[in-house]
Amino acid sequence: MNSISANHMKSLLILLFMNLFTGCTYYNMVVHQSPNADDMKIFSNRSISPGSHPFHFNYSNKYKSYLDTVKLYNPDTKQESTLDSLLSQDKTSAFIIYINNQIVCEKYFRGNTESKASCVFSISKSILSALTGVVISNGYIQSIDQRITDFIPQLKGNPNFNQITIKQLLQMSSGLDWEKNKTFDDDGKFYYTSNIRRLIVRHKLSRVPGSNWEYKNIDAELLGWVIENATGATLSDLVLKYLWEPMGAEFGAYWSLDSKNGVEKASSSFNACARDLLKFGCIYLNNGKFNDKQIVPQSWIANIFDIPASPNQQPLLKHNFLWWIPNDGADREIVADGYLGQRVTINPRYNIVIVKLSEANSNANLDKVLWYIINSEALSNAK
Repeated sequence: MNSISANHMKSLLILLFMNLFTGCTYYNMVVHQSPNADDMKIFSNRSISPGSHPFHFNYSNKYKSYLDTVKLYNPDTKQESTLDSLLSQDKTSAFIIYINNQIVCEKYFRGNTESKASCVFSISKSILSALTGVVISNGYIQSIDQRITDFIPQLKGNPNFNQITIKQLLQMSSGLDWEKNKTFDDDGKFYYTSNIRRLIVRHKLSRVPGSNWEYKNIDAELLGWVIENATGATLSDLVLKYLWEPMGAEFGAYWSLDSKNGVEKASSSFNACARDLLKFGCIYLNNGKFNDKQIVPQSWIANIFDIPASPNQQPLLKHNFLWWIPNDGADREIVADGYLGQRVTINPRYNIVIVKLSEANSNANLDKVLWYIINSEALSNAK
């Protein structure tokens, strides 16, 4: 046996050992290494049907000439680029601009189409936040100040969980420990695990609940567990009933599971098409209303700004109720943001929603594009 084949055999044996004795989590982390937007292909999924009466947007070419010719500064090349060039360089797969109740730009790249669902990663958290508000309004949960052990009896009596409230999960302040930026860190374990709840119960408090903001997936996973137990329904079924059906989703969606017939990975693994994500964004743009229906309570959306965010965050970028708030809340702009450049940006001042799906993790150019478009005189003055 030569040295190359010996090394190959050694790697295979290591992977086999890891798979046999630690489950498939570490095996998947080694084999797949890094998440990508097509990961629904490697996981089991729960399907979410399109709405029975799909809503179709109006379109306008009013700004086509402007958007086709506008030059945007490219920080990589230090030159001006067209919008298409900049989006293509950023490995964009879908890009939609909606302003004043109509789509003014819709582009697809890299072989993608309007019906192609992509993993939106942490945009899943903003979907989860919307579900929380709807579930509360329907009486399944009485208050965000309830303790999570009211809904997860398995955690009762566990000192690491029995003081945590639903509000603290929405504000990423559970106080639970979370390892990042390490080989086999918690981000990777929670993404690739075949038993996410077994992982959850192994975590311990590192801070007093509510005392400090820390972005971590375990808080969203616990919130998904609460909602499932409170309603007796899967997250996928709730999305269909309370979001996809009433907003008139045009295409099906999928939520990836931790195992076959398992539970949804609430923090990171929702898969949807760009147009339906635009509809979700429009719900928040219009204070919870879309398609002539009040889908998410207006008061729930107001909580993003009206309830103070958890302490110890950046001065001009806050995170509250599982949404990002840039520029300290100026224009009441909010952003649902996901790994590899997935983003839904909502700016009520200019009546704009921008959806961008991507296959890369370069947001420097994206930020320039979105900032320029949202603040563009040609668009923002068109009322």
